[in-house]
Amino acid sequence: DIAEELKVVRSQAKQGVCKLINTMTGLTVAVDIPKGTSDGDIITLRGFGIEGFGGGPPGDLNVIINVVSDPAIE
Repeated sequence: DIAEELKVVRSQAKQGVCKLINTMTGLTVAVDIPKGTSDGDIITLRGFGIEGFGGGPPGDLNVIINVVSDPAIE
């Protein structure tokens, strides 16, 4: 499994949004941020982590949401 942090402005977290994230494995993945997401929530995308030991299946990508102030509003 791998973890990546994704910054989302407060208005996007409140309404929900789809954002792209670049992972340490070089993949660009679309992440659906559900309506009402809070700071520190974790969204797990199964199978988007690094390959398992001995050629095993890839682990998960855990996206840690970091909600920040919206400079246009706040």
